[in-house]
Amino acid sequence: MVNRHLCVFVGLLLIVIVYLKTWSNIFPFPLEYATQNLRRYRTSRLTSHPSLTGEAHHHIAYLKVHKTGSSTAQTLFMRYGMDRNLTFVVGNNKSWFPNIISLNDTVISGYNIIPPPHGHHYDILCFHVVYNRSAFEGIMPKDTKYIGIVREPFLQFQSTLRYFNPETVFGDGRNLSTYLKSPKLFENPKEISFTNNRMAYDLDSQPPCFSSMIPLK
Repeated sequence: MVNRHLCVFVGLLLIVIVYLKTWSNIFPFPLEYATQNLRRYRTSRLTSHPSLTGEAHHHIAYLKVHKTGSSTAQTLFMRYGMDRNLTFVVGNNKSWFPNIISLNDTVISGYNIIPPPHGHHYDILCFHVVYNRSAFEGIMPKDTKYIGIVREPFLQFQSTLRYFNPETVFGDGRNLSTYLKSPKLFENPKEISFTNNRMAYDLDSQPPCFSSMIPLK
């Protein structure tokens, strides 16, 4: 009886060994194979456009403006930086979403951004933060390229309404017509607003300017 069980066990073991051996011949080292493919893909992406002979820039400050299609553009910079092992400016404020450094302030070393690794400097800034050229220059290399994104204002406003469904516009049974008749009645100056000229605010224009056409022009 014992010998019979032993034979069955040995037989099953041989079947498993043969199966694994056959599988490994068909799909050798799947994880290593996938890693090699990823390396080949990244290399081919970097060399597949020989006609593009311009100089590559590794130092980029991209102003991610709310509801302008900025997340779509952000993915380009993130993939570019990750492919080249570049260092990103990342917010350390855990109360915000991961792609936000600050909604009402600019970058401040030692306060709202994580320091770069020892021996490294920042290469790419592409998360939500209020623009301030001197603050950006204080953390980014001197050859940094500055890029921003904007959108036709009313289309940006429409996108904001759909995404945030803001209390300032739709609270207490209000509708858009009521809000547009007198926006200042519903905008709390002590709170962060996404409906009161948010693009201008991200570009470092201050709320007192929003009620006058002179500074806007």
